[in-house]
Amino acid sequence: MSKKTITQCALMLLLFTFSTLSCSKTTALSIGLPIFFGIVTERSKKFQTLDLYLASYLSLRGHAPAFVRKGTRVVFEFPASDEVYRVAAEYNGNPDVELLDFISEIRKNRSHMLSGRE
Repeated sequence: MSKKTITQCALMLLLFTFSTLSCSKTTALSIGLPIFFGIVTERSKKFQTLDLYLASYLSLRGHAPAFVRKGTRVVFEFPASDEVYRVAAEYNGNPDVELLDFISEIRKNRSHMLSGRE
């Protein structure tokens, strides 16, 4: 098992605690992602997550989310592809990012998320 930074451990704990969605084991294990990272719906082949920061990182790397309302929550939905999983795994590795660009994506996605809950 590789060593994790405190930031990574805290992030993984937050994802596990606050996400009500879980990833299919075969998909997650084949690419080395934590099982609680997101969910792939077999019917539509979409990757869904409640994690604003993961969605913002994917958005920053060129994968625009669809905002799907489920009850009182808004779920970020991406096409399930190898590239999306590669970028999600990259995010889990605590990469260096341009801070202001990342914050801008977080604000944009949060704004869409909150407007979708109304």
